[in-house]
Amino acid sequence: MCSPADSIIPELLAFHVTAGDYAFDLDKARALMSEAGLADGFETELWAASNTESLRAAQFIQQQLAQIKVKVTVVPLEAGVAAQRIWSVEKPEDATVQMYYGGWSASTGDADWGIRPLLYGESFPPAMFNTAYFKDDAVDAAIAGAIGTADPEKRAAFYAEAQKLAWAGAPWIFLGVPKNIAARTKDLSGVYMLPDRGFLLEDAAFAQ
Repeated sequence: MCSPADSIIPELLAFHVTAGDYAFDLDKARALMSEAGLADGFETELWAASNTESLRAAQFIQQQLAQIKVKVTVVPLEAGVAAQRIWSVEKPEDATVQMYYGGWSASTGDADWGIRPLLYGESFPPAMFNTAYFKDDAVDAAIAGAIGTADPEKRAAFYAEAQKLAWAGAPWIFLGVPKNIAARTKDLSGVYMLPDRGFLLEDAAFAQ
């Protein structure tokens, strides 16, 4: 289950604001392709983790982009290959990533870890996870301003600016926010699912 993304971070994360939406508009997409001189489309690769969920999502994106004549080859990457091709690249000019499908959960519950590792100009691999190699001075200034103050109102204003600017800049297509679902037996207690789909098990116990 999933709800459409309305910002670069999910709504339950601190300092989230609605930045917009990516409504389905095939005519507009085709017009934008023409404006970019790509009316005849192009070929590209989409990398994704080698698991069923990621590959199904990548295949759906492949089908959608075919409607505007973008021919996508889905390439599954095992963890070791991904580490070599994406996370170990030392310089942007050496990067070979064209498109990459992935997800992110800010385990701290704060906007900082939802934005800075992914979209800050100093977060290119191998430092962090800005695999789009996105650098925007205004976004960087907003992120720096937010981490430079403990005042919640000032942080909120900085993060609102970062969200709206990054959404408009669209370094990624922000797709959706999954709804995590977990189940347990009636006699189990003290197990909690985290937003990143990990589990807290320290207090796990079975009823006697």
